[in-house]
Amino acid sequence: MQISKPKISICIPTYNREKYLDWQLNQFLNFKDKINDWEFVISSNGSTDNTKSVVEKYKNKLRIIFHEFSDNFGPEINWQKTISIASSEIVTRISDDDFIDIDAVNSYMTLFIENPNLSCVYAPWKYLDVVNEKFVSQFYYQCDDQIINKNDYLSTIQIILENRIFPEIFIAKKHVVMNFHKCFNNLKNKDIAFEFFELCAHLLKFGPVIFAKTPFYYSITNHPADIEPRIQVGNEIIKTKWDSYRGGFEILLGLARLHQNIPRESLIKLHALLNDFIVDRMILALKFNFLSRNFNDCYFIYLRICALGGKFEIGSEINLDNILGLASIELIINTAGFKNKKFFLDLEINPNLRTLAYKLMPEQLTTDEVDAKKIYITSNKKSTLMSLNEAKEMIRLN
Repeated sequence: MQISKPKISICIPTYNREKYLDWQLNQFLNFKDKINDWEFVISSNGSTDNTKSVVEKYKNKLRIIFHEFSDNFGPEINWQKTISIASSEIVTRISDDDFIDIDAVNSYMTLFIENPNLSCVYAPWKYLDVVNEKFVSQFYYQCDDQIINKNDYLSTIQIILENRIFPEIFIAKKHVVMNFHKCFNNLKNKDIAFEFFELCAHLLKFGPVIFAKTPFYYSITNHPADIEPRIQVGNEIIKTKWDSYRGGFEILLGLARLHQNIPRESLIKLHALLNDFIVDRMILALKFNFLSRNFNDCYFIYLRICALGGKFEIGSEINLDNILGLASIELIINTAGFKNKKFFLDLEINPNLRTLAYKLMPEQLTTDEVDAKKIYITSNKKSTLMSLNEAKEMIRLN
């Protein structure tokens, strides 16, 4: 009996995430009657856990293609491998710790049937707390589905900027994505622009694109398999990639100017929208770096935001004084030369800064003078350590 070609390939790159993958595949199994014509393409990036055993458990229950690398060759190669071995001409990617809305995906598949030349469907995504069965938030909203014609880069950048869209979650034609990867892999500097904006431009080259309003992807913030906090790759990207976001927009705008005559007034408006978008992303980067205790980085990000939007504060904690104070404490600790020692903040230091520092740096600081064994951080020179004011003068550029 000949097996029919799958309607869609769900591409799942994975690495040492057996518990997450097990949970995910089991969830798909619960919807088996709705996914009989789906295929799951799993590529293990040199996993050393029981990933292979997990896949074997589901191989006779779900339609699975499985590939194993002998070593870890990085996430990009692993993702590209899933695409290359997929059987369907329609593909989407899902992280091994997330899930998707089965009905939404099936409804989007009809769009490819109705529009044979359609290159891609983009959609927002939801954040879910699965443990507490709670919706957390949605990443961007738009009022209506919007179709963008082939090579219409101007409408694309307008929609993206006006709706604060990130074109990361998509269902697309396999051959177009593979064609893009060949070009992307040939780049010497892959940070020229954010990869997904480049992919968006590439998809528009081959056919129309739909920006849909209904999410189909669930990013899981609190997972049943969590034992300790997961590293969220997206969060790490947020900390540093705003310049590549700008690069992606500029590629789309550059293509628009090559294809269309854009009035000067429209260009000025687009640049203003782009500037606002980048400021928003830099403020988010500042928040994430602040919470990750990258205080010295925060100072330079703060200055760059000031260049675009002027002086500002984020809540009661993220302001220039606190950033400089925390960066200075961090510098003193890192240059003191003590291992496995805790530091005490002298009482003359600003009480708000002391409270915040103790909250954010519990591994390095203690409120117990005895526990600190007289290793004091002071405002002015009172010990062999660099003082807070000396550290500030070293860091600050004005």
